[in-house]
Formats: sequence, C-alpha cells, structure tokens
Amino acid sequence: QSREALSEWAIKEANRKLAKAGKRLDEMRAETAKAGRSTAALDQVIARRRAVHARVMVEALGVDASMVTSTL
Repeated sequence: QSREALSEWAIKEANRKLAKAGKRLDEMRAETAKAGRSTAALDQVIARRRAVHARVMVEALGVDASMVTSTL
C-alpha cells in the first residue's frame, strides 16, 4: 500500500507541476510575441509539455484520451 500511495502522490504532483509549467510557458510565449521575437522554440516546448501532460493524464490518471486533447 505504501508503494501505491507514493505512486499516486507522484502522479498528482506531476500533474500539478505540468499544469503550472503550462501556464508559465503560455505567459512567456505571449510576452515573447508581444516583444516581436520568434516563438518557435517556445512553441516546441509547449507542444512537448502538452504531450507529456496528456500521457500522464491518460496512462496514469485514467482520463479518457478524447477528453484530454480538449482540456490541454
């Protein structure tokens, strides 16, 4: 049970941190675009973060994959 509790905590922690990172990346992208700089690198990072977050939600949390793409 201890291992299961640790695993559950880790999944929830990862989910929380990925969501927080997503918000910050979106802010950074907006600031970069406003300054007239290229957002290409940030766009790649944002796409990778979304893919990882979606995988965590589907595989670890058991969320329906069709629901994940619309929320990220």
